[in-house]
Amino acid sequence: MIVRLLGTVRVRVGDAEIDLGPPGPRSLFTMLALRAGTTVRLDELVSGLWGETPPKTAEGIVYSYVSALRKAVEPGRARGAAPRVLTGTRAGYSLQLPAEAIDTSRFETAAAEGWRRWNADDFVGARAQCDAALREWGGPPLGGATGPFAEAERSRLELLKLDVEELRGAALIETGAAGGAVTALSALTAENPLHERLHELLMLALSRTGRHAEALQVYQRVRHHLVDELGVEPGPALRRMHKRVLSGESDPPAARFGPGRVVPAQLPHRIAEFVGREDETRQLRELCETVSGDASGGSVVISAIDGAAGVGKTALAVHVAHQVAEKFPDGQLFLDLRGFDPRHPPVVPEAALAQLLRSLGADAELIGGDVGAQSALYRSLLAGRRVLVVLDNAVSAEQVRPLLPGSAGCLALVTSRNRLAGLAVRDGAGRFSLDVLRPAESRRLLRRVLGAERVDAEPALAAELAIHCGHLPLALRIAAERILDGEHHELADLVAELRVVPGRLDALSTSDDESSIVRTVFSWSYHTLKPEEARSFRLLGVHPAAEMGLADAAALLGAPVPVARQRLQGLVRWHLLEQVARERYRFHDLLRIYAAECAERDEPGAVVDEAVRRLATWYLQSTVAARELLAPGLGPIDPGRPDPARPPVAPADYGEALAWANRELPALADVLELAVAHGFDELAARLATALGALCHCLSQWVEWQRIISVGLAAAERVGDRLAEGRLCNDNGVLCHFLGHPEDAVSWHRRAVATLGALDRHDEAVAVNLAVAYLMIGWELDALPLLADALAIAREQGSRFVEASVADGLGAVLSRLGRHEEAIELGLRSVELLKDTGAEHMLAHGLQQIGWTCLSAGLVEDAVRHFGEALRRWRDLGDRWGEISGSHALAQALHRAGRPDGARRLLTGALAAMQEFGYLGINDRAEAGMRALLDEIG
Repeated sequence: MIVRLLGTVRVRVGDAEIDLGPPGPRSLFTMLALRAGTTVRLDELVSGLWGETPPKTAEGIVYSYVSALRKAVEPGRARGAAPRVLTGTRAGYSLQLPAEAIDTSRFETAAAEGWRRWNADDFVGARAQCDAALREWGGPPLGGATGPFAEAERSRLELLKLDVEELRGAALIETGAAGGAVTALSALTAENPLHERLHELLMLALSRTGRHAEALQVYQRVRHHLVDELGVEPGPALRRMHKRVLSGESDPPAARFGPGRVVPAQLPHRIAEFVGREDETRQLRELCETVSGDASGGSVVISAIDGAAGVGKTALAVHVAHQVAEKFPDGQLFLDLRGFDPRHPPVVPEAALAQLLRSLGADAELIGGDVGAQSALYRSLLAGRRVLVVLDNAVSAEQVRPLLPGSAGCLALVTSRNRLAGLAVRDGAGRFSLDVLRPAESRRLLRRVLGAERVDAEPALAAELAIHCGHLPLALRIAAERILDGEHHELADLVAELRVVPGRLDALSTSDDESSIVRTVFSWSYHTLKPEEARSFRLLGVHPAAEMGLADAAALLGAPVPVARQRLQGLVRWHLLEQVARERYRFHDLLRIYAAECAERDEPGAVVDEAVRRLATWYLQSTVAARELLAPGLGPIDPGRPDPARPPVAPADYGEALAWANRELPALADVLELAVAHGFDELAARLATALGALCHCLSQWVEWQRIISVGLAAAERVGDRLAEGRLCNDNGVLCHFLGHPEDAVSWHRRAVATLGALDRHDEAVAVNLAVAYLMIGWELDALPLLADALAIAREQGSRFVEASVADGLGAVLSRLGRHEEAIELGLRSVELLKDTGAEHMLAHGLQQIGWTCLSAGLVEDAVRHFGEALRRWRDLGDRWGEISGSHALAQALHRAGRPDGARRLLTGALAAMQEFGYLGINDRAEAGMRALLDEIG
């Protein structure tokens, strides 16, 4: 059976073509063919055929479609003479066909190989793979299939075809066929007049063939289209190419200007002393070969590695992952699920999915929601991609299951101290139970770390040391480093000590308590540390984050930064701490747990409390500094007096503040909870209040919910009414973004009442209440709030707050038909925001002016403002902002009588929604764009 989807949907068996019937069964067959080898659930089929409004009898219709398709594709099945092609279970339906029988699978496999060859600088191979992929193309894809799934897949495939054609153009240039590239790229740019990278490559190809004047004409033509149709200037890459052609600079390689993909590459560094595990490594690599050879058929492959603490589960997973990384060209994800951390609960699926989605580039606004929605978005982003997912330290199958990819061509490696039998039973996971090293492997590890000459000179002592270490890789490494760096310079010295400590020997060799085994091993290094090093080790274990910076570590230790650096480097030398980047450190997860236990056992409680107070204060001071740059004028928060010996972070500008907030927010939420646990409610309430601006700018709704909950309870306990009012306001803003306008009104009213009782009339809070009123259609209630807030903001000279109020007031006045006043306020808001550097707010402000102008009938002004907003969204890399900005500009262009530009913007926006996983989530936006496309025709 041969299936053709790249063109009219067709199926052939030998020379005979199978009649798939009307669009309904044909569309169902298309869904199953695109996911051949995997089971598609009934609810997924219904959603793919009819979207959000299926008929009441949808399931019955699906059954009838399946029956009709079975008769068509398995005509001899009733007589037992035909193989089973369309199978069904209680879980759903599956089309049992090999990947090579389906043209889309062959197309995507060749496309992926083309990218791999390009990234390996094999330009001839990349060109050949592109040619092979494009030979599969027979016309507009999925012809005859209908429904939301077919529409989304049609857009995805067409976008992928354009990517392949772009890659082929770059490969032609790089392989000396610039003339052929000119021909191909000229046609492509004519079809895609606003695609900047295609024009950039065409200019490069013309330049390579000596046609510099024509290259300059290409630039003028695309600039004309961009300025006239979208109101934006060409991007920096195209401008740089123009400058090179004008100046006659030597042509750069096409690889610098050709297509490229940013993929996650999150694997930890390789284990330098990894030895042994040949059988396990071979079996895991065979699994990877199976996955890479079956990228479009079959199901996702899962391997679960279990074993005792310290036995090397993570090391094996990382070792194999590095060996096979090139087989997963779309990225490698790594996530520590903290399944066995006694101080923190395991990472819940919501938080885990949020982190995975961020790593895959999902827009922040879509990351929130329940597990089902997050998991669906996760699977959508992985669809058609080859990605390796390493899930470390899982506690249960239930924790892991929502995090598993759904696409063939992906591999999930899961490690756990538990056996995770549920993954094997329900999900078909292959299991590897990892035991301790064999004696010969332990000897090889000691030779690798200590040196072959030393171990070979005393083989009996080396063997005895391995026995005392229980043949645990982690214990062996620590013991060997102690010999190298500590007071025991010979094997005999350490072995002699272990012989007279029967308790330690028993724990290492016979105990069934995993934590006792590793605890004993760690105690060797801990008890030989100098007093200040040991104290540093204990206190660093109090830090709640897996990774810490030098400055926050110094705050925790109560030491000047240079002293803290020396102590951390000392722990790194002992392999009790790992340096992961410049001035960034982390514990091995088991060592972090042990350090915390030492702090609880060996450090006075008052000392630990004081360390937590210093850490929380340092984070509060740093957060306040970032807040002032991200959202100035929101009202002061007392951060306390900084210690000059360990100063807080002081970002230089908006970009630095945003980058720091993005990196530190998870740690900040953990520190907030740590402060509450140690009784610092007043400090926690201020920290939670300061964190609001960071969460807002980063669209981190899940973390913000957690922060508000903890901070509000702390504020109520200590009677901090100011923090309580501000956190109620934050909760209202959060409800706005989560789509709960009535709850937003309720929280904002509570905030106004709480702050009003303190005689603190916060203009930002009033603005937020007004916006909430506007959301539910109470414009007349919003108007006086905003008018008063604007007067107060002007009186106080707060430019950021005045800009925010003016933006909101303009929206209300526009809704009431007072367009001239609204435009004046909008222009004032934009003028103020340009001075503050708040780029996200500025893009919002420009877009709001555009809507006001459009409502007022000033269509060309609307085009200009929308175009400027879109340019800023693109510069910020805000994908959802770019999609919404494209939709807005398309509406203005349609009103201006420029349907071609509007159509291109809408088509691009819908393709971006598909590419970045928005389809099926932002339904209102998608429906609005499709309706406008239908209107344009």
